[in-house]
Amino acid sequence: MLPYFPSIYPDELLYSVVARYHRHTGTDHPKLTMAELFGNRNVLLTPFLVGQLRDLARRLPAERGLTPERLAVTATFYPYCVAYEPPPVRRAMLDAITHRPTERRFATWDIAANPLHFAGTLRWCRACAVEAAERYGEPYWRRAHQLPGVLVCPEHGVPLMVATNAPPSTAEHQSLVTAPSADDALGVPQPAWAADGACLATLREIARRSSRLLEAAPFNGSAASRLSALAGLGLTDALGQANPRLLSAAYTAFIEPVRSVLPEARGIGWLAAMTNPQGPPVHPLHHILFDLLLDSLSRPHSGNTTNIKPAQRRMAQGEPPLRGQAQAEAVGMESTTGCRPPWIWMTTSSARPQQTRTRRKPVDWPALDQDLAARIRKASADLLDDSPRRRITKNAIRTRLGTMTDTDRWRDRLPEARRALGEVTETTEAFRKRLIARALASLGPQAPFASIPLVRKLSGVTRASNPLIEAALAEQAMGKGE
Repeated sequence: MLPYFPSIYPDELLYSVVARYHRHTGTDHPKLTMAELFGNRNVLLTPFLVGQLRDLARRLPAERGLTPERLAVTATFYPYCVAYEPPPVRRAMLDAITHRPTERRFATWDIAANPLHFAGTLRWCRACAVEAAERYGEPYWRRAHQLPGVLVCPEHGVPLMVATNAPPSTAEHQSLVTAPSADDALGVPQPAWAADGACLATLREIARRSSRLLEAAPFNGSAASRLSALAGLGLTDALGQANPRLLSAAYTAFIEPVRSVLPEARGIGWLAAMTNPQGPPVHPLHHILFDLLLDSLSRPHSGNTTNIKPAQRRMAQGEPPLRGQAQAEAVGMESTTGCRPPWIWMTTSSARPQQTRTRRKPVDWPALDQDLAARIRKASADLLDDSPRRRITKNAIRTRLGTMTDTDRWRDRLPEARRALGEVTETTEAFRKRLIARALASLGPQAPFASIPLVRKLSGVTRASNPLIEAALAEQAMGKGE
């Protein structure tokens, strides 16, 4: 049992606690610190990857009451990752984080908020560093600052800074970096978006709601309740399902202030899953963005309810739809015949409906071809930023665009669009190569020395992709040798 272990500060990362322990004890090498704390010098500890908490808890002073479960809940990203997951998944993930090694543990996390997909940089707030130095005598890394989509401090509302002295840890090179002091922020310029009030306000609300997920699980509303909220806002179709076009337009207008700043908010493919009980799991950040969208549309000054149909408004208020004569009286004489049965129209009005014949405009195929090709290329670029990563296919592009002219039917008239589809769509092998390339890029200078299992875990590919990983590592080594 260890005679000393640092106090865990509010909202502190376990990585930060271990880094402070390493500095306080003056140990010569981080691997020696890993051997003291975990009983194994080969344990990999990063700000986002933490495992074998049971081995750590066994060596901590018993009077501290630091059980594996308490460490997972108070000093890791576990509460955020499972915030919207059902109880069985939460229990399974808690068992994994406390008993299994780091790499094997996260490979089994088949959830949207897998820590392997977190950003590899550390962020910090100068105001928080000043307060920590005054209260505790030293700064520390906070969990809330490292969450996806959090670019401002949830407490002070100021832009976070990215630490430049936090190299990535690998299985061969363990690093333990303590948080910077307030003096390290001198001379660092503010980002350009900090002057945009709307952008800063939206980012701060995202940061606040994200940090709350670290403290307690949210009210996990069902897909039916979210669909009911959309119906009350007039964003559903005649069948009571979410209208993709209206929902996408509303979200695009809402997210516009932070669209260029927050890459995770650019995609819209997850919107359909929010109202689909059988859909894939949705990232906690997207849950937060969806709730903020509903809040913004529910405000009287921002929600436009003029396009909500009367039947939808009555259903949202819990009233039954009108039928027969009552419907005719409620709709009014100036409405069209499509709003009531034809026999009611004949008995309640002698006005003759106007019938206008419109001629379909000829299609400008060259312009349509160029426009569709540009939209396809833009949709493929947006798909590259989606999380979790997915292969760029024709169906994925069609889903992203919402509506797309059939390029197979009009192949002779849409040559540029078909050429664009051929350029951006990926084979399974190309998709795996992209995942491997991203994993190697996240390792930085240590990429040529990475092991195949590590690259496979970071990229999320299967064992069948080992030849691709070997080729990528060989290319990295060749590039370094040159």
